[in-house]
Amino acid sequence: ISAEQQKSILAHATVRTDKELALLLINASYANQADIVQAVRSHLLDTVYLLFTWNEGAFFFEPTVLPSVDRITVPIHLEGVIMEGTRRVQEWETLQDELPDLDLAMRFSERPNANLRDISLSVDEWRVISFINPRNSIKQIADVNKMNDFQIRKIVYRMMQAGLVELTHPEGAPRKRLLTRPPAPATTAPAVEQAPWTPPVGMQRPAPAMATAGGPSVPAPVAAPGMSPSRSVIMRIIDRIRQL
Repeated sequence: ISAEQQKSILAHATVRTDKELALLLINASYANQADIVQAVRSHLLDTVYLLFTWNEGAFFFEPTVLPSVDRITVPIHLEGVIMEGTRRVQEWETLQDELPDLDLAMRFSERPNANLRDISLSVDEWRVISFINPRNSIKQIADVNKMNDFQIRKIVYRMMQAGLVELTHPEGAPRKRLLTRPPAPATTAPAVEQAPWTPPVGMQRPAPAMATAGGPSVPAPVAAPGMSPSRSVIMRIIDRIRQL
């Protein structure tokens, strides 16, 4: 739902319990029961998977304490959660090894290894691409797009593997050693299922979508105030895609 719809729902919620908010969403036709259950399950699993990344810290587990009756509960399969959590930990460790420093910047490769005809970019990848500029660190790009370290590392790593971008030092920043390895020989970048995107406050919705050969339509890149993407390079890539 949009920020305006959220404000409207919260304004009508006298007691903001999970079940009451869910009922308001359903009555307003913003969601159905399946949507609510899926949202709760996704939020729960995201929280659990985050715990897998902890290397240290304190916690307290109360096996006999049950959620209150106003909470929405969903069943989960413990074995599947453990397997997926373990896989994510391994992926996270790989991403940290390949991209340990988020203070570095990116630039477009002069000679991409991948054929642009075979690349399908997701909405999130377009959002990152629109801010690629030696003046913008990876951390800054993640912050303006409301992405966590795992999300930005995964996107940057995919683009490095496809040979689309290279790491560089931010303009004016002290030079550091680039610890990441060069991208492997490019293969076809896997298409990512696109999900609806609600732009953050202060950003405009993307312009009408462009069609890429052999893949779904993707929105044109959007720039947010305060960070200037390398527009000339982006436009060259867009022009090449249009000519395919």
